[in-house]
Amino acid sequence: MTAQIEIDHGQYLLEGDAGPVDFSFTGSSGLVASVGPDGHVTDGGVWGVVSTGMRSGSLKLTVEVLDAPPLPPSAAERERYSEIVEVSLALEGLEAGVFSLPEETNPWEPDEDGDQEPPRTARDIFPRFSGAGPGPYRVRVHARGRDASRDGERGAEEHLVRVWAAPIAAETVFRATDRCGEHPEGSAVDGRVSS
Repeated sequence: MTAQIEIDHGQYLLEGDAGPVDFSFTGSSGLVASVGPDGHVTDGGVWGVVSTGMRSGSLKLTVEVLDAPPLPPSAAERERYSEIVEVSLALEGLEAGVFSLPEETNPWEPDEDGDQEPPRTARDIFPRFSGAGPGPYRVRVHARGRDASRDGERGAEEHLVRVWAAPIAAETVFRATDRCGEHPEGSAVDGRVSS
């Protein structure tokens, strides 16, 4: 499934039933962090935090929930995406999936007749990770255009998230070439997850 996702605080989340947690990107690839309940980057965390180049705005996101592990990134994918990183997440609950702060926190008020449709959120649009099985999950995040996006180029940033059920394993960095990933704590991300 591909759609535009609204970004706030330079991030979007991959989450299950865990509550909010403060976190540090120390030890992260700079693209995606698997965060434990203590807020530290760890294998098999209860939150996934994906860093974007933009502080706020809209980016194109594709989410693919797979029933088997994908092949390693192809030469074409390595050419297309400047960042490709894989992490494990121990997300619990049938609603595990993509969460976008502005979409979920903006209140909706129906019109006078009550006919207006409520806005669709990331949870409404993208498939639930539970479609791959009960988890834990392996998540491969691909990103392109983060540097251009940080420099103010609208529409430059695009992400692809692939998810499948797999045992917890260490982070794998397939490609890491953009400037945003060099210093994640100094990028657009503010280091706080809240819902």
